[in-house]
Amino acid sequence: MVRPWLKYPGGKASLLPAIWAVGPWDLWGTGARSYHEVFLGGGALYLSLLNRRPDVRARLSDSNEDLIDAWRTLIDVDPLLIRS
Repeated sequence: MVRPWLKYPGGKASLLPAIWAVGPWDLWGTGARSYHEVFLGGGALYLSLLNRRPDVRARLSDSNEDLIDAWRTLIDVDPLLIRS
């Protein structure tokens, strides 16, 4: 199971049950395999989605350039690190 590991102010980790309860997740039943996260932060929602749909392709973004650089570094070091 992928777990959020980066603590970020305003993170969604504690809200995940509520988000999954009301989100438009029927989209996944349509065969769509892409997801755009505009407020990535610590990645709680994205990592939670990976648990449910490991085949999803995601476009991740955030206005905090340092945070995005940190995510890019993790992916450059080992892309599988994010999935473990």
